[in-house]
Amino acid sequence: MLALIAGTGRLPALICEHLDAEKTLYHLCEMDGFVIDDRAGRPVIRFRIEQLGALFDALHDRGVTQICMAGAVQRPALDPSKFDAVSAALVPRLSDAFQAGDDATLREIIKIFEEQGFEIIGANSLRPDLFPDAGVLTKIEPSQQDRFDAGRAMVAHSALAQADIGQGCITCHGLVLAAETIGGTDWMIQSITHATDRRHVFDHIPQGGVLFKAAKPDQDARVDMATIGPDTVRLAARAGLNGIVVREQAIFVLDLDEVVSTANALGMFLWVQEADT
Repeated sequence: MLALIAGTGRLPALICEHLDAEKTLYHLCEMDGFVIDDRAGRPVIRFRIEQLGALFDALHDRGVTQICMAGAVQRPALDPSKFDAVSAALVPRLSDAFQAGDDATLREIIKIFEEQGFEIIGANSLRPDLFPDAGVLTKIEPSQQDRFDAGRAMVAHSALAQADIGQGCITCHGLVLAAETIGGTDWMIQSITHATDRRHVFDHIPQGGVLFKAAKPDQDARVDMATIGPDTVRLAARAGLNGIVVREQAIFVLDLDEVVSTANALGMFLWVQEADT
């Protein structure tokens, strides 16, 4: 039996649609404070991080052996008064992992669930069709400047990823304008939008630029699958970017047809860069 621990965003609904179509039995779980965007009336098991013991018991009682985690979740504010014995015992481990970064935190979460006898499976194993084929998928092609900026972004991304900072960055005319941090991709793009609007943030902001997203080295895709979707394209257009570059087999593109049509309508490109380039 499978349990889907869902966060916010479009991905959990796409996984549910697939599981329903395949007539796969599963349980849907929702963390307190992170309401699933579109659960379409499906029943949910709600839980708190402070009460993981109750969650583990509920899953075992329902015969769950596999866990898939999908969707966006930020680090929750914890209430010490609500800790059960299981969660209280895990606090030192989680605290150390939090200090080490997002990847360390996710690896520790995987280990905790595996110690309870659950197999962690990735959203990429359930929906590999969400990886688009390599190539430029839009009518607009990236210019030579865009390709140069994509190369600069790869270098910046590699350096940032080694420090476990984020999965994306924005480059323009060889400059790194923004890097993805704990605020996520949308926040990063909006920071450029605000800078463009207000001008007081930078003395000069070049026109154009690209949004680049790729997996971090040693990132565990079972619990940390990055995504873009139509809203990403709209935000990037609002920020004045020329297009979006993602690495093949590393980033889910949700609602691909809409992403491509939106990019075409806004005069932007979507380039799925081959993994070996």
